[in-house]
Amino acid sequence: MTGQTKLLGLPVNFGLSLTPKVLANGNVQLKAKKLAVGELSIPVKAVMSYIKAQYNLPKWVDLDVKQKTITMDLHRFRTNGVQYRAQQIDMSGDGHFEFKVLVPKTKS
Repeated sequence: MTGQTKLLGLPVNFGLSLTPKVLANGNVQLKAKKLAVGELSIPVKAVMSYIKAQYNLPKWVDLDVKQKTITMDLHRFRTNGVQYRAQQIDMSGDGHFEFKVLVPKTKS
């Protein structure tokens, strides 16, 4: 993931390297590998600790600072009763993402 943020009022590029993994229960876990702000390499654990303490993350997102992981509990993420399960994530080439979407039946 790459982007731009402001540091001391100036635009600074950043890059975060994450490796995705589909868990057996259909949730997604991202393992943080490397973080760079501008030309500086920043310790991932320090930034994750800051984010966990300072930001109100959704209840379905869990940061594990020690393991350097972000787990997205898709079982808890619902929109209008629709549920999601990851089936496959392949980052090679253009990337391949498969999710199962469970839509509740409407009552007639």
